[in-house]
Amino acid sequence: MPIDAIIADWNGTLISDRNESPILTHIAVSIAKSLIPFHPVKLARLYRAKHELNCIYGEKRHDEEFDFVRQMYEVYNKKMIRGTPMSIIQDSVKKYATMPEVKERLDYGLLELLRDYHKDGKTCGILSAGYGYGIDQILKATGYRELFDFLIGDRLIENGGKAERFVLDIYRNKAAILKKLLDERKLDPQKTAYIGDTEDDEGCFKMIGYPIVPFFAPDDFRVHCKRAHDAFVPGTKDELVEFFEKNK
Repeated sequence: MPIDAIIADWNGTLISDRNESPILTHIAVSIAKSLIPFHPVKLARLYRAKHELNCIYGEKRHDEEFDFVRQMYEVYNKKMIRGTPMSIIQDSVKKYATMPEVKERLDYGLLELLRDYHKDGKTCGILSAGYGYGIDQILKATGYRELFDFLIGDRLIENGGKAERFVLDIYRNKAAILKKLLDERKLDPQKTAYIGDTEDDEGCFKMIGYPIVPFFAPDDFRVHCKRAHDAFVPGTKDELVEFFEKNK
């Protein structure tokens, strides 16, 4: 059965970053620079928040009671982002998207395969709990935005031109969003491939015909998904190319 649609995660799939901390850190630095030297109190609060984030990063806990992503965003929302002019954040993201070290972390082999599929009239999209605007800008800076028919990511809400908070609409809710997406776009689940690298993607694997685990995924997750979901787990780029060619 041919693949008619390919939907990919972002972090750990199309880019090697495991989470959004690199881009969020860059935004935080831009905010800090904008506060010097006129807002010492806000700057001090920002540095305290940075220390708090470093503590969260350092814990490296994986128990069910500790949600790293939610903890990270809670600090950013309350102590860093809120009240910041959107122009500062948007300019920071655009600059980040053009940085060579960011571009180097993309999986160009997979992006080129998706480009070939898209040229053949197949549907390609991104479903990610990452910051949608950031993903959009990175793809535009590297010339790959046009190959995706849709990009669904989490949002930064603004009010009166100032940032209010990041909302995690997609995080822990991917399977429900994917089902709605398939229905709205009239995509056959059995002819759809989904590429993801974390447990948040496993619900998506269960409802589609072609679950795929990317190269950036941890080895234990790759082994688990091969057993639990009969996922395709390529060992080399050639294997991935062959898989897509076989299922065109």
